[in-house]
Amino acid sequence: MLSIKEILVSLGIISDQINTKDQAVIIVLIISLAFISDFVCKKIALIFLHIHAKLTNRPQEEDPLKKKVIEKFASLIPALIFNIFLPLFFEKGETLFVWVGKACSIYILITIVSFIFSILDFVYGRYIQKKGIKIAINIIVQIVKLALGFIAVIITFSILMGKSPTTLLTGIGASAAVLSFIFKDTLVSLLSSFQLTGNKMLNIGDWITAPKHNIDGIVKEITLNTIKIQNFDNTIITIPPQTLVSESFQNWNGMQQSTGRRIKRAVYIDMASIKFCDETMLERFKQNSLVNNYLSSHLSPESGTQKFTNIGIFRNYLEAYIKTIPTFNNELTHMIRQLAPTEKGLPVEIYFFSTEKRWEEYEMIQADLFDHILAIIPFFELNVFQNPTGLDFHKGV
Repeated sequence: MLSIKEILVSLGIISDQINTKDQAVIIVLIISLAFISDFVCKKIALIFLHIHAKLTNRPQEEDPLKKKVIEKFASLIPALIFNIFLPLFFEKGETLFVWVGKACSIYILITIVSFIFSILDFVYGRYIQKKGIKIAINIIVQIVKLALGFIAVIITFSILMGKSPTTLLTGIGASAAVLSFIFKDTLVSLLSSFQLTGNKMLNIGDWITAPKHNIDGIVKEITLNTIKIQNFDNTIITIPPQTLVSESFQNWNGMQQSTGRRIKRAVYIDMASIKFCDETMLERFKQNSLVNNYLSSHLSPESGTQKFTNIGIFRNYLEAYIKTIPTFNNELTHMIRQLAPTEKGLPVEIYFFSTEKRWEEYEMIQADLFDHILAIIPFFELNVFQNPTGLDFHKGV
């Protein structure tokens, strides 16, 4: 049986004594064969993937991540063809054989690393990210990629220099201090990322706020050196992990996992409008069912009217009113309390938790509540404090 070299000689493609021109022709033929086989193998693999998806009724099998894994695996074929055919045409000691062999080895190394990268991306994108696992596995994936990339670079230089990788690693170890200075920011970011995720300070999908950095949105991505947040106005903010470690930020994840979201807001009462209730006021207050329940349980002939103030009855009214809100959470702390008087009046703070935690609905509940409070205050002959405006001066107030 004729060898490949003899077949090429018989066809007149190369001469019996191979010269530089013939070597170039051989290299071109091998490259052409390698890439044709690469193209054919990728197409065949994708056809089988498509057929498998149709037969199993699982169209997700054709997702881009899986195609990428197959294509990276098929990219090994050109390098294998080079390894098979090169020794058939070149002597091992020839310069061209040596350098082409080195290039082939480097190509195989890069292809294997790319193949492993694609598998990591596939596993992360398919079985971790889509399963809703919030821990930043992406950081671990990137660390593995970084380590593999570092190893690949060392092996590449060892191939080009014809030296053992151990020798290169020894030299790198001697210059570790210089490398640590060069990659100082990367190392700090790496440690900060681990601190944030390891201590459960931050996860993908958390709602965080950091007013100093104009952050108010959802964490979309955590990498070795960046954290990406999508604000509620759809802007994207990217910051280094060490920023959130060294400075304070607010994570709303605890609220989202709890049974209620807190409503805490004060209304300021003009202290000049606070007074004791007389009989006329008490009779009018009794017309309100929520106030009547309170007065009926506390009013007695012996007590008289001097023990009741309009601000006190107002507080008890609010205590009863918030319990009528459909989303009121009776299991968590709730109170109506007075804070220390200020130059702006007497703060009456409403404090309770709503079972509705969604932002739009929560804000609507809070707005409806204070609409009602501001409208009912005059019923108790109280005034809301506010700084005088030009209209007040015009009226001579």
